[in-house]
Amino acid sequence: MSYLDKTHSIADGQPVNLYQFVRGDNEKIWRFCDADKDLEINGEKWLATAIGDEGRRTGENVTVTLPSNNPVARLYRGIAPSQTVTLTIMRLNWMDTEIRVVWIGTIIEAKRPDIAKTQLISAGLSATMESAGLRLTWGRNCPYTLYDGDCKVKPGNFVVAGLIISAMDGASITVNLPDNLPQGWFNAGFIEWQDDGVREVRAVTIHEHNKLTLMGGTQKLSVGTVIKVYPGCDGRAETCLKKFGNMLNFGGIPHMPTKSPYDGSRVF
Repeated sequence: MSYLDKTHSIADGQPVNLYQFVRGDNEKIWRFCDADKDLEINGEKWLATAIGDEGRRTGENVTVTLPSNNPVARLYRGIAPSQTVTLTIMRLNWMDTEIRVVWIGTIIEAKRPDIAKTQLISAGLSATMESAGLRLTWGRNCPYTLYDGDCKVKPGNFVVAGLIISAMDGASITVNLPDNLPQGWFNAGFIEWQDDGVREVRAVTIHEHNKLTLMGGTQKLSVGTVIKVYPGCDGRAETCLKKFGNMLNFGGIPHMPTKSPYDGSRVF
């Protein structure tokens, strides 16, 4: 019998839901099923767990409920991971290998209705496509994001690697930064480290001496963690020129007139 024949049958349909979570660019993958035992399908192992969802309806998010000690649920204790976690829900019938994808989305929120249960809310790809895109605006400061395709600064040319966290206070970390760097060099930059084999980043808000204050605090970091630190940019032309030597790619208009031609005054 085909997948649809079993699904539409009253007696033969035994649906099993499969939940695949992917962190980042396939850097970490978890596979779970709502069967009563682990399954191996097409060479991939799906772990049986207490997982389920409230159904899928057009134009709505999907909420997946799973135990709070599940490794995916633990990612959202406190600060969410910086990389996107993609959810794919699939279905097959018992003792079958024909899998049908019924949902693809990204995790946007986590809730804990009680201590033992976590709800992960997933927005579908269609909702992402319907969102408004970004528009490039004109101003004296550069509108580009540092290290992106428009800015073209190569992060590897400015990274300070091999730094070790020696102290933390919940909001900031102390690391062995080089003495020749000026104060504020890493303001608006970020740190990078490996979390369970996956690249994780966190923004730096203030750089003072050997202390870096982090956006979101120091959760998931620990003393002895080896990190990389990347300098930030305030979007000014002077910073682009003197700090990064990237003035040819500067996206702002530093000499923009202060008077608007649309303020109602007569031009002639």
